[in-house]
Amino acid sequence: MHIVRAVLVVVLLLTSSVGSVVGFQEDTSVSGRPEFTAYIPENRIAPGTDGTVSLFLVNTGKILVSGADEFEQLVQTARATTVSVTAPESNPISIRTGTTPVGTLPEGVAGPYPIRVVVPDDTTPGTYELTVTVEFEHTAKVITSPDGSVRFTERSRTEELPVTVVVEDQAQFSIRTVESAVAVGGTGTVTLDVTNDGTEPARDATLLVQSADPELTFGAGAASAENFLGTLAPGATTRVTVRAGLATDALVRNYAATATVQYKDAAGLNSSPEPPRSVSSLNRASLSASRT
Repeated sequence: MHIVRAVLVVVLLLTSSVGSVVGFQEDTSVSGRPEFTAYIPENRIAPGTDGTVSLFLVNTGKILVSGADEFEQLVQTARATTVSVTAPESNPISIRTGTTPVGTLPEGVAGPYPIRVVVPDDTTPGTYELTVTVEFEHTAKVITSPDGSVRFTERSRTEELPVTVVVEDQAQFSIRTVESAVAVGGTGTVTLDVTNDGTEPARDATLLVQSADPELTFGAGAASAENFLGTLAPGATTRVTVRAGLATDALVRNYAATATVQYKDAAGLNSSPEPPRSVSSLNRASLSASRT
């Protein structure tokens, strides 16, 4: 008898059940801040100036963590911005403009902002430093969550920026009435001393005297008189005599005239009375009327 043995091989298939792994998505962020530089392009002024200079701010911005353009623009933009300028106590220059609100400043150039500057007559020529203080609010960070929600981190910031002004060597003048002998209804002479109190020679200088009263005239009944002075070195004084007349119905009193000196500076440029770089001198000359 034959016995047939069958070996039954049972193959067990083991299957591994691999679960799906869900990836964890992190928040994304953009961060940065505004960054300012201050400029006064036309910063050359003269002793005796009381005028304005133009201040500009440049916001170059700074990105710390980059991202979407709209958020990069946001973190570089200053809001509720104010600007002020101060001079140190040791500085002879004084600033007469207070804090100026300038609002929202994105990346780029902002201004001009007029700043009133007063420079005493006896200020030594040279370079003087001023401080520009910029205060602002800004969004420091924008955080975006995977669900699309956005969070903002806000900051307040103050920046102090240096700027300089240059007080130039300039001719400056004082004009003093030495003598006046003009009778009501007649003519006479007025003698003036013109002194260059500045630090630079005045070349081809001309004195223009203009009447501040219709009853006072010069020369042959004109409202003004002009006299050539030549070159006045610093500290030099020259004496000028002009002929003046008073109307027949003029009162016996003091009369005022405006005296202006115009000249060429060391560069050969004509003086200009426009602030803040004034190289002309405006003075009041007095004239005493008398009876004949």
